[in-house]
Amino acid sequence: MAQDSSTPKLAARDRALKKARRGKPATILVAEDDADIRLMMRTLLEMKGYRVVEASDGQETIDVAKELRQIGRAH
Repeated sequence: MAQDSSTPKLAARDRALKKARRGKPATILVAEDDADIRLMMRTLLEMKGYRVVEASDGQETIDVAKELRQIGRAH
């Protein structure tokens, strides 16, 4: 059976993400205006070990991203 050509890339990405998360979880900003979809995304990502920050519209996404960037620089 032929293997999907993206499988090695996905495996490499997963290894890189795990390596990056050692010591602290990666943070993902979920930008979605539908609250139910945001909840689903948060739940799935947290189950995979990510920290999740949410934004419900474009301007909030920009504001949160700037805030996260400033926090990252402080550490």
